[in-house]
Amino acid sequence: MKIQIREGEVLDYEGGGNLRDILIEHDKKLLREFIAATDADKSHIDFHTELGADAEVALMAWDDPEAAWIYRHSMSHVLAQAVRHLFPAAK
Repeated sequence: MKIQIREGEVLDYEGGGNLRDILIEHDKKLLREFIAATDADKSHIDFHTELGADAEVALMAWDDPEAAWIYRHSMSHVLAQAVRHLFPAAK
C-alpha cells in the first residue's frame, strides 16, 4: 500500500488494513494532522476504511479546502444520531 503523507513524502506499507491502525503504527501524530484521505479515484475515505495491499491513498490535511465539508458532513451524522437517541420517534 502506498500512502502519500505530504507532497513528496510517501509511506510504503506491506499488506492492507485500515488507515487509522497504519498511521498509529507509523506516527500517531498524523491522526491530528489529517482529517481523511482520498483514493486513486479521488473519492473520500475515512480512517476506518479497510484497504487492500494494492491501495494508493493520499492523506487530506485539515487546511485542505474540502476538509471543512468533510468535518461538517461527519458532524451532521453525529447530530442526527444524538437526536434519534434523545427522540426515538424522530425521522
